[in-house]
Order: sequence, then C-alpha cells, then structure tokens
Amino acid sequence: MDGYRFDDRFLDELKLKNNIVTVINGYVPLEKKGKTYWGRCPFHSEKTPSFAVNEADQYYHCFGCKASGNVIKFVMEMESMTFYDAVKMLAERANMELPKMAEDGENFEKQKKEREQMLACLKSAAKHYHDNLKKSEFARAYLQGRRISPEMVVKFGIGYSLDYNEIITYLKSQGFSLDLMKKVGIVKEKDGRNYDALGERIVFPIINIYGDVVAFSGRTTKAKVDYAKYINTAETPVFTKGKNLFGINLAKKAKQAGGIDRLIIVEGQIDVIALHGAGYGTAIASLGTALTVDQARLMKRLSDNVVICYDGDFAGTKATLRGLDILKHEKINVRVASIPDGLDPDEFILKRGKAAFDKIIENAKPLIEYKLAYLKSQYDLTDFDGKTKFVEEALAVLSGLSEVEAEVYFDYIRDCTGVGKDFLRNKLYKDNTLKISENMFPKTAITREKRVDNKIRQAEYVVLASLLRNKKYAQKSPKLADYFTDELAELLNGILGGMGVPEFIEKFEGEYPEAVGEIVNYDFAEAETVNETCYNDCLWVLCKEHLLARQKELMGKMSGLIGEDKKEVMQELYFIAQKINGKKVDL
Repeated sequence: MDGYRFDDRFLDELKLKNNIVTVINGYVPLEKKGKTYWGRCPFHSEKTPSFAVNEADQYYHCFGCKASGNVIKFVMEMESMTFYDAVKMLAERANMELPKMAEDGENFEKQKKEREQMLACLKSAAKHYHDNLKKSEFARAYLQGRRISPEMVVKFGIGYSLDYNEIITYLKSQGFSLDLMKKVGIVKEKDGRNYDALGERIVFPIINIYGDVVAFSGRTTKAKVDYAKYINTAETPVFTKGKNLFGINLAKKAKQAGGIDRLIIVEGQIDVIALHGAGYGTAIASLGTALTVDQARLMKRLSDNVVICYDGDFAGTKATLRGLDILKHEKINVRVASIPDGLDPDEFILKRGKAAFDKIIENAKPLIEYKLAYLKSQYDLTDFDGKTKFVEEALAVLSGLSEVEAEVYFDYIRDCTGVGKDFLRNKLYKDNTLKISENMFPKTAITREKRVDNKIRQAEYVVLASLLRNKKYAQKSPKLADYFTDELAELLNGILGGMGVPEFIEKFEGEYPEAVGEIVNYDFAEAETVNETCYNDCLWVLCKEHLLARQKELMGKMSGLIGEDKKEVMQELYFIAQKINGKKVDL
C-alpha cells in the first residue's frame, strides 16, 4: 500500500476533521499555556514538558528530541504505521471514506478485498497449526528439547504441520479455495498433486508490524536431511522477505508499552525466541536475506539504536557489512556485538548465562570501530603490502565522517600501523577518491562526500527559519537562490513558494530530517533587533561565500582572455571586490 497516493483535497479535509490537539491529547496529556499546548514528549523520556502542539498551524515539535510533524506524521510515529495506514486510521476516526481510486492501474476495492481474503486465510492457518501442537506429543517434545518454553510457544504462535494434506482439508472446511491457499504460499503443487508447503515441520508465523500473519517459516524436526532445514513460504502480494522482520510486531508492542532503548538483530527465528525468553523483548531477525533499505526504515520507526548480534563468521561477510551501511545511511546508530567461539545467542546464554550476554550487548562496538577491527583481522600488519592495503581501506571507511569523528579513529590506525596522523589526515582530505578492496566492499570506488562548512550550513538554517516564520526583516527574494548550496535549495524554493510550517514539515521532513528539525525548532531571541542582526550577519556569510566562489572562477579564466573579454572580467572582479569590502548583499 506504500505506493498509494491520496488527493490533496482529501488530505486537507482529513487534517481539518482530525484536530491535532484532540488526537495527540488521546496519547499525551496536554496543558494549554498561552497559545500553545504543552506535554511530555512521547518519543523520548523527559520530566519537564518540552513537547509543543500548535493548534493554529496544526503541527507539533519537541524542543528536546526535535521530533516534529503534522497529525498524520504523529500517528505514523506513535502507531509505527505507514502513511497509508495512518491516513486510514484517521479517516475511520473522522467517519470519512477513503477515496475509491485506482492504484497502479488496478481497481483499489478489488485489491483491498483480495488482500483481506489472503490475510484471513493466513490467520486461520496460523491458528490451526498452533492448535496442532496439542495433538502432537512429538512436536511438543521437540520444542522442549530446543528449550522453547510453553510461554514462548504462545507468544510467537508457534505451530506444527501434522502431514502434507491435513491443512488443505481444514482450510477448505473454513471456506477458503485451493487457489487462495496457493496464492498465499501455504500449498504447492507438484506432478498434479497439491501438498502442504510446510508439511511435517515446526511452523513459525511471520507477523508484520501491524499484527497480520503474512507468511510462515518452517523447520524440519529431523536431525539429518538432504534438504533445507528452514524454509519460508513464497513471496506473495502480502509478503516480501526484504520488507519484513521476524519479531517486529513484538518490538512494536514493547515500544507502545513504554518505549525501547534499542533493537537487537540476530540471525534467525530460534535466536529471536531465545532472546525473548531471556528478557530481550526487542530482538528481531531478517528472513534469510541481507538487510534491506525497507527493513532499515521499518526499524527506524521503532528505534534510532540498533545492536546487530551475529556470530563471528556471519558478521564478517560482505553482505552483512553492506547491511550495516544501509542502517547507517538511514541515520540509525549501529553497534556490533560479536559472539565469541562461533556460538549463537541461544547457545551462549545457555552455556555462560544472561549476565555474560548482557556484557556482550553493552560492550557492542560502534560501526566504524567494528569495521576497522574487522579490516585489521584481514591483513598481516607486519607486512608492508598488508599495512598499505589496511591504511587505504581504513581511510575509505572514514571517508563519510565529519573531521571531528575521523580524528578519533586516526589514533587507532596509527597504533595499528605506525603511520603518522598528519599523513593520514592529508591522505583522507586531499585525495578525492580512495580505492576499495573487494575483500570488504563492492568493486566501485567510494568518493569522499563534499563537506559543507558548518558555519555556512548554520547560516542557511537561520535564514530559512526567518523566512519560514515570515519575519519582517527577511525579504523573500528569488535572488536568495544564488546564495544557497544545492543541498538546501529545494527547501528555500518551497518557502519562497509560500509554504507554511505544516506544509514545510510534511514535504521535506522525510528527505531532510536534520535540516527541517533545525529550521522548524530554531530558537529566536526575544528581541527582534537581535534576530534581525543575526539574520543579516548570516545572510552576509552566504552572500560572501557566493562572491568569493565567483571571484575564484573569474580569476581562473583571466589567463586565457584578451581584449574586451578580459576587460569585462576585470570589471566584474572590481564590482565583486567592492561588494565584499562594503558587505553589500544584492536582493
């Protein structure tokens, strides 16, 4: 449903009928002070209310954690919902019908009905598989032997497939067609015979973040087999492996029950269940694939902090390392906890106890530190070539960091190799491209990100905040576009086009979360004269940067010019010098 698009007029009416103060007050007690409603932020722990709700402009923002948005965004965050599901929930609250429009060329109502039938079939199958455990002493004994308690059996809805035909008979008795069973992946056909895809396996329901059973994973109970121990049912219109995570529904419940500090990612379903049994209620696992962008965004809804906990062999694979980069790209704080001796979490807790596992989680390394330690393990640092390759790849790891962050890790590289910090700095900041070995990364080179001077970025924020708040001294001139970096030009154009705060948040918060947070939550001084002085100073910083860049460009052209062309360039250079000396901003 993520591809569904609503008409702007419908969304305007939806927000009009769902007053943001009323909706938020259902989650967080609000108290009106002046024109603003205040409460304790639901997105982070605090004792003093810093969560403000503006009824006039219909938006919220927190001065503590910088969360901000409109009523739809609030419901998305609180309920861990997609945009579509949040709109649907608010529409039901306001007794509004969702628009009956086509989606991706198909009738929306037909898609909706088909989806509901598929989910109903999967739910019925999950309940029946679970009930089958009462009929199979063998299956119960197997689960007990794997140290899966009756409590965890119920919590995860674990079940059992008695044979290859029984589920088909049952689902037919419930009114579900054979075609539907095949469509949801429960039934397969071979040589004209239909059979249970999970036949004679322990069955683990795969439940999405909204609590719907969308697929199943099955594990054989036999010790030695010449086929896969684990299988997942096929991908369907309601299930894509790369868009789901095992245990994500329980992590969401943990968040709603009182917030969570972090998610713990482990390798498989048994590991997730073992950790939940040991008290780690936010353990999740991917479904046999490397981590994807969609899974990262799913995690981001629940927590900004993730600890990835794999055994040593798995944690060193290229696919795993790329998955960690995906998490980092989605602005998730990633730490890596490697379990020693090739043990999985279940085995480690059994042999060494929960306290020892607690230490592994608490001592998890930041992603960059982990990558450097992994690189170190791949090379012989007593060998010149090994040392050279390590330095090259280590600097590539640092290439996306700020200079302050990178500085922390120069010491580590120096201590490993003896290479001086000055050389490392010069190599990192003067080389535009660093070669990457295929031992760890894809074969393409990584180019160092263009760094925008922090002073310039902060100046852009101040100017944009003043324009967004319609300050009298902030002139909305198209000429401003000349002074902004490409990264924030789109935000400027939105404000110049007449966007108010709610529209600004809705439009740009997803793509520019840091910038929007800084701009919307900018703390203006009480005295307008101070604000105006600050604005003018920041505007000049941007203008001067523009003039200096143009000056440098013209100076580079001078040597190849003669006659009138050279005269024109010299004249423009003269005017630029005058503007710089006089601090003149053209608007």
